[in-house]
Amino acid sequence: KGCRHSFKHPSFYKEKSFSTTALSRHQKGCVKLKQASHNASQSSNNILNLFEKQSMVGNEANDPLTGNDVKDTVLDFFIAGNIPFNQADSPEFQRLISMIKVKGKAVKINRKNLRSRLAEQAAIAKKDLMDELAANVSRVSLAMDGWTSRLNNAYLGMSLVAHK
Repeated sequence: KGCRHSFKHPSFYKEKSFSTTALSRHQKGCVKLKQASHNASQSSNNILNLFEKQSMVGNEANDPLTGNDVKDTVLDFFIAGNIPFNQADSPEFQRLISMIKVKGKAVKINRKNLRSRLAEQAAIAKKDLMDELAANVSRVSLAMDGWTSRLNNAYLGMSLVAHK
């Protein structure tokens, strides 16, 4: 059985009342999805890898853990999970983060430095994009569309195409 990954949301089928059961069954048995999930868990931007990398520091790690590694990974975690930055101030999160040591010292993470880290990353991404577009000798088309879902989630879609 090959995975098609062309399921539509159940509300798409107006003539029949479908539930999400078929989609759930597919997710449980799909080899491609399991492999993608496994690959994601092996990526360097996984919060569990911070603890693994930390245990290697001083032993045989070629690139020791830095405070910026921790901050970037935590920021990625918050963004990927759509978690509000104020959750970084919760006592449970602070207890978890206090377990990660960089050169024997705890890394300070709170909502304010997450927000500033995001602003820094956005500025870097903007500069990189501007440099790339300035170096481009072809024409560029940029299309953007924003919408809100039925559950009041905001989405922004962007497409950047270079024409020769």
